[in-house]
Amino acid sequence: MLVSNKILQSSALTALFLLFFLSPVKAADMPVYKKVGVWDIRVDTSMSNGCFAITSFEGDSVFRMGFNPESDNMYVVIGDPSWKSIDVGKSYDVDIQFGDEEKWSGDATGFEFSEEVDSAYLWLNIPSKNMSLFLDEYMREHSVRLFYQNNQILHLRLNGSYKSGIALMECQRMFKSKDSASDPFTAPSSSRKSDPFAL
Repeated sequence: MLVSNKILQSSALTALFLLFFLSPVKAADMPVYKKVGVWDIRVDTSMSNGCFAITSFEGDSVFRMGFNPESDNMYVVIGDPSWKSIDVGKSYDVDIQFGDEEKWSGDATGFEFSEEVDSAYLWLNIPSKNMSLFLDEYMREHSVRLFYQNNQILHLRLNGSYKSGIALMECQRMFKSKDSASDPFTAPSSSRKSDPFAL
């Protein structure tokens, strides 16, 4: 049994949110904030301007991690287009592991970016109390592995995850700042908090 801070939980409300609010999502709803190496830092306007980092890998596997301002948490979307058997809205018990860190256990939900694209992925919530540690592991480690039914089903290299994590926090801090300019894509304030994870 994993310690409690390594358990990520989902809910029925999350499944409803995914099914009826986020699908389909158009590219125009996700403008690019910055490109950092292989990562795109984007803003999901359909999710109250939640910033996210996304990249794809050989074989078209996808890893996306971002902020959900509406529920004050983070999330991961991970998967491979060959996983045709994922049912949208269905729950899957999975483990996710950064490098050699302890695994996170979570209840992921089947999710599709668009009904026009015949591929589903897994959506995993990161509660607010776990956000700092989860993001820290993502930034420090160089790989992420996904397990289902105790079998490793995906192993991805996280090249440049530290810099993408910095840009992700910068992006979300800008949108959350009360002093931000009317144009959300202008440069963020030069002031910096001592805690980089405090948004």
